[in-house]
Amino acid sequence: MQVQAGLTPRYYQLKEILARRIQAGEFQPGDQFPTDDELCQAYSLSRGTVRRAVDMLVEDGRLRREQGRGTFVTAPPRSPVVFRLAGFDEEMRQRGLKTQHEAAAPARIPGQRRDCNPFANPRR
Repeated sequence: MQVQAGLTPRYYQLKEILARRIQAGEFQPGDQFPTDDELCQAYSLSRGTVRRAVDMLVEDGRLRREQGRGTFVTAPPRSPVVFRLAGFDEEMRQRGLKTQHEAAAPARIPGQRRDCNPFANPRR
């Protein structure tokens, strides 16, 4: 796959290409990743473009840099634990509890005049 001119920035296209190659298993966890110079030559891109794409892969956790050694492929991240958000009633049912709902009467503040509440007696 080659990076093409278009609306999507080249560094982003390269990042996506490299991420797909990592995901496809072309690079295994622990493998040394190609250098910026090698990627520049392989994709005919500037050093800045390649550097930005690799930086994004490092930020995503797909690569790690080791000073003086190079850039290495990381193990794929563990699949995140997915929490299912449930409503209160459903949560209680799962725990074997029953829920009951009652509408509360509006609070009356002592000394409050009835006409001070705009919702008490709407006039239209």
